[in-house]
Amino acid sequence: MKIMIETNPADAERRISRAAIGNPDVSLIGTHVHYKGKPVANYQVIPEGIEINVTDKPWYITEALIESRLRALFS
Repeated sequence: MKIMIETNPADAERRISRAAIGNPDVSLIGTHVHYKGKPVANYQVIPEGIEINVTDKPWYITEALIESRLRALFS
């Protein structure tokens, strides 16, 4: 599952910095998003913004919920 957050590269870097300190359950290690210590996604800054690739999605959580949480994290 891929999620695209459209923004300019400078704003993308600011959003990533804020995401790294804004949520105690989520940590950003390199280009990996970890939730409670477990890797769940990778992200990369591209010219159009931030591209997030979800690598581990529990079956009981909907894609819509994951997308909304990741968008909120990087907002």
